[in-house]
Amino acid sequence: MRSFLLEPVDRSRVKTWLLVTATVAVSVIVVFSVREALGNGTPRRGAAASTLAAAQLRLAESSRPGVRVLFIGNSFTAANSLPNMVRRLAAPSSGSRPVFPVAYDPSGSQLHQAVVDPELLQLLRGVRWNVVVVQEQSQLPALPYWLHASTLPAVRQLVAMIRSRGGEPVLFETWGYEQGDPMNITWDSYRAMQTRLHAGYFYLSHKEDVPVAAVGDAWAQALRQRPAAPMWSGDGKHPSLEGSYLAAVVIAAAVLQQSSPGHKAITVNRGYTAGLASATAAWLQRVGLTTAREPSPALDAK
Repeated sequence: MRSFLLEPVDRSRVKTWLLVTATVAVSVIVVFSVREALGNGTPRRGAAASTLAAAQLRLAESSRPGVRVLFIGNSFTAANSLPNMVRRLAAPSSGSRPVFPVAYDPSGSQLHQAVVDPELLQLLRGVRWNVVVVQEQSQLPALPYWLHASTLPAVRQLVAMIRSRGGEPVLFETWGYEQGDPMNITWDSYRAMQTRLHAGYFYLSHKEDVPVAAVGDAWAQALRQRPAAPMWSGDGKHPSLEGSYLAAVVIAAAVLQQSSPGHKAITVNRGYTAGLASATAAWLQRVGLTTAREPSPALDAK
C-alpha cells in the first residue's frame, strides 16, 4: 500500500485537500452554532436531581391520597417554581385532593435527550403518575424540520411510556420569544413565532391524541388585552412572575381536568396570588381559565 506522505507533492491535490478541509470545518462550525442556538448542548449531569424537591418526591412515592404530577421540561418549567404554583392553584378548596408535583427540568433540555436519561426513566417507573406535563425546548416545535425529526418521535416515546403506567400526558405549549426567533427565521416576530408554536403543539396533539395546556395561547390573549403586560423576564425568552403565573393557571386547569374527568366546573384557588397584586392575579386567572376551557384552534400571525 502506498502512503500519501511518501508520494511527490502535487500542488493541485494540496489545494483541493485544503479546500475540502476548510469546507468541512466551516460545516462543523455551522452545525455546532445551530445546535447551540437551539439549546442543544447536553444538559449538565445532575441538573435534574438538583431540581427535584425531595419532600415532594417522597409524597409522590408515598401511599397518601393525592394527584401525582410529573413535569418534564427545562428552565421554562423551572422558572419561578412553576410546579409549586400549579400545586397551590390546583387546590381550590380544603376538600380537594392535594397535588404532589415533581419536576425533571435540566436547563436547556430537549425531549429527545430526556427520553434516554436514566434519571427520568427512573422517575417514570418509580411513581404511578396521574398526570405528566411535557414541555419541549422553546424553539423546536416552531421549526418544522426539528418538530418532525426530533420532537414528534420523542413525544411518541414519552406518551407510550406514560400511558403504559396508567398516567395521562399533557403537552405544555410554550410562548414565543418577545422578538421572535430571528436566529432561525429572518424577520421573525413574537406573533409569528407564537403562531408556529401553537400549530406545532396542536399537530403533536392530533398525531398522538394528547391534550394541550395552551399556555402560549393564553399569553397571546393576555397581550391582546394588555400589550404592555410584563410577561417576559429581562432576556425576552423566559417568563416573568406574571408569565409563569398565567402558565400555572392553564396547567392547573389541565391537571384538574385530567385527574377529574367529567368535572365541568374547573376553577383554581383564587386566593393564591404568588405575590402578585390581587387585581393582576385575578385578571391572569380569568385569561388562563378562559383559554383552558376554549383554546384557539389556530392563531394568526399579525
